[in-house]
Amino acid sequence: MGTGRCEKDAEEQLESERREELRLKILANYHGQQIIAFEQCINEGFLFIDDEQLARGIRSLQRAAEMAQDNVPLLYFVGEHFFKTGKTHRARTYLGKAYDLSPGDRRVSLLLGLTCADEGDAERAKKLLNSATRLGGSTFAAHYGLGRLFAAEEKWRQALQEFKLALASKASPEAHYALGCLYYQLGRDALASRHLRKAVEMDEDYGEAFYLLGLISERAGAKELAAHYFGKAGTRALVRKTTSARGKGHTETSESAPLFRSSPSNSRRLITGGDRRLAEALREDALMACSLADTGAR
Repeated sequence: MGTGRCEKDAEEQLESERREELRLKILANYHGQQIIAFEQCINEGFLFIDDEQLARGIRSLQRAAEMAQDNVPLLYFVGEHFFKTGKTHRARTYLGKAYDLSPGDRRVSLLLGLTCADEGDAERAKKLLNSATRLGGSTFAAHYGLGRLFAAEEKWRQALQEFKLALASKASPEAHYALGCLYYQLGRDALASRHLRKAVEMDEDYGEAFYLLGLISERAGAKELAAHYFGKAGTRALVRKTTSARGKGHTETSESAPLFRSSPSNSRRLITGGDRRLAEALREDALMACSLADTGAR
């Protein structure tokens, strides 16, 4: 058997052991009168999940959650599932209940904060993301989320600070790209270019970073270099045909960085929408941080 297959089997075994530990924890946290029905829903749910019937498993766990409104491990697990799958409204319902019961849980604060941001509740999102960093330390997800919220409010100094902290938490092409966008927004093109070049050094297929380098070159009057970068971006569809408040087909003349266009602070999908790559990086980092926090708690 190959090394890759052995590693995959080991990961699956570890994940199975974690789910079994969680199942027992959820059962131990039940204090209601419907113990038989509750146990049946929990056991059935985890059996479906183990059998790779995730949707059926989650439905069983949702039925269990209706019988156990105070079961934090269960509420968090279901909320985390909906966060993973991008169903922010459902995620907020379960994570909000978990937070009311356990406001000191950094995992809940982090995921609920990102979810609230996507639901347009910017003020609560900022409080929760700040709480997550106080409770468990810096993460790319929390600081990037805060940076996006401040940028949407055009509070550029605060946004810059948060994006710097995001990069310090996790050096990645996405973190460099976010800082490049922010510096471009502030007209500091030399610093923007430095971070964007770092992003494409780390990932030579980062089209959005090449595109912004093209905008910087175009702004400097270097048309040939701009054309080179636009070509490296892999598409010309990005080139400023956009829908604005003034109607479809308006030609974008704003100097706004692409990441910050048309994104007021009360926008839905502010954090995980718009830029798919950043959304995936944020979701992956948040879930990894939660997994590490959960391991540490054990």
